[in-house]
Amino acid sequence: VWGARQASYGVDADPTGASHVSFPMSQLALVTYGNETVEQEAFTGRPFGVPVIQVGQDWSFSGARIPLYGLTSNTGDGFDASGAPDDALNMILDAVHGVIRNLVGEGLTTGSTVTDIVTDGAEEFEQYDLIPLRQDGLLTPNRVQWGYVTAKADAANYTIAPALASAPDDTAIIPGARLYRPQSGGGSLIQLVYRLDSTADLHLLDGRITSLKVSIGARQPCYVEFSMRGTSWAEVAVGTKASLPAAISSVSVPTILGLHSPICVNGTNYPSKLIEVDYGLSTEFDESTESDQGRDGDDVVDYNVSITATPKYATTFSALQQPGASYPVLVQAGGGDMTGNRVNSLAAGAPNAQVESFAPTEDGDRIRTNLVMRVIDPGGTVPPFQSGRT
Repeated sequence: VWGARQASYGVDADPTGASHVSFPMSQLALVTYGNETVEQEAFTGRPFGVPVIQVGQDWSFSGARIPLYGLTSNTGDGFDASGAPDDALNMILDAVHGVIRNLVGEGLTTGSTVTDIVTDGAEEFEQYDLIPLRQDGLLTPNRVQWGYVTAKADAANYTIAPALASAPDDTAIIPGARLYRPQSGGGSLIQLVYRLDSTADLHLLDGRITSLKVSIGARQPCYVEFSMRGTSWAEVAVGTKASLPAAISSVSVPTILGLHSPICVNGTNYPSKLIEVDYGLSTEFDESTESDQGRDGDDVVDYNVSITATPKYATTFSALQQPGASYPVLVQAGGGDMTGNRVNSLAAGAPNAQVESFAPTEDGDRIRTNLVMRVIDPGGTVPPFQSGRT
């Protein structure tokens, strides 16, 4: 599978395939594609049907997966995340959210504490930015730790939450990171080339991601599962897009594992067997009588983000068992294992998530009471939800 951003509905943005990127699929989904038809309203007086009329095309698939992985370029002090490659995961997260904020890596100076950090002032973060902090051998366990900028005194002094495991010194860095924030309508559409076999490609236009779920399981590879739909399609010979890049089966950084991957609720890390972040997308076609397909867009109209955590023990979340209570929540995927100079970690969080339910489940001989939280709008200029990648 290859993908590229599509600017105009129904228009192939790249007939040669040169701007497409290969998607490292860990699970393929069967594409359903065909023509939508309507019956003619005609009473013939005979007991047989009348010809149908084709009104447009449709395609869709569900249950596709790609692995979760960090930015595939070096990150460190002074690195601008806007220079990171536009890979498959970036394209998917951008399409779902719609707003990208690129952070430049920053060094720390002396005087930082577990809640207040002092940078060298070369770059400037904003309140509510989601930032990673890395220092080998200091943070316990040895990993990158994500946090929110909750207050900003000046260009060099920031308050963050949750608290760091240890106070960093002047060898610590905030690596360059890419933040994704939702907007009304979502992000860009994606067009795909789906190779059916050695002779045929399926060209899929107008792709809108209709569901997205991140799964972080203990001792398991982390992955993103998504569904897509679109309108225009064509089955063509392999080679029609002659400049497609080589297909890849893996990326240059390892798949993130569910290790050093806590869920932090109201400043406390809770041990969990499985964490799932469901973006709860609601999408609608823009229907138009001027289009040859009767559609000229497909928008994300609602985000109903929910976070479900399966605990280590039945009583892990007992302190939070107050349905309706609201807390800040932060989910981290991956401990930031270094590969060369690259930090490999992601995070997702919300300043205001409401406890929705507790659902007891039987897991072998152990009862686990799952925590389900739903992201709610905090109002004002605060980003209700964001994802981060470094």
